[in-house]
Amino acid sequence: MLFEEVFPLITRYTNSVIEKYTKNVRFCIICNYINKLSPAIQSRTTKFRFAPLSTPSIAARLDHILESESVNITPEGKEALLKLSQGDMRKAVNVLQACASAYDTVDEEEVYMCVGMIMPADTERIVQSMLSEEFGSCLKSIFSYITLTHFSYQHSEGAERFSTAGYIGSGLRSNPRSGISASYKNNNP
Repeated sequence: MLFEEVFPLITRYTNSVIEKYTKNVRFCIICNYINKLSPAIQSRTTKFRFAPLSTPSIAARLDHILESESVNITPEGKEALLKLSQGDMRKAVNVLQACASAYDTVDEEEVYMCVGMIMPADTERIVQSMLSEEFGSCLKSIFSYITLTHFSYQHSEGAERFSTAGYIGSGLRSNPRSGISASYKNNNP
């Protein structure tokens, strides 16, 4: 019996099924995160770990899919897809499928939009703003980017460490040079 990425189902129902039918049935559980399996199931299994696929391997299979499905993708879009898949073929195919169903031509921007990540050029612009501008103008630049792109800063890597109230809100100290009230609040212990 094969289980693939069905953690809630496995943890709830299959413990007893595995115990009951273990004499005449073999179970194969495929998952990306073994820590999501219950310790009882983990103790009864043999674990096989596979390394991420190489970029050329994924690229070759994607070329086959692109040709057979007649997907229009730019070289930059393909590179972004390969970069974001991080060696996971299923992720690459799923993102490609989502992009191909939403757009006539898939390029780098569409791939990043599809996975909800900031474009590398935008990340570079934000970092340059942080390095070269004063705090207030940098903060305004970041919030204007969020407003223009409708991107949630909560989805940014590491953003969970900061709260909006830590930057803007009542009772915060003022920075007279920037013209806004702001404060850094670190929620880490």
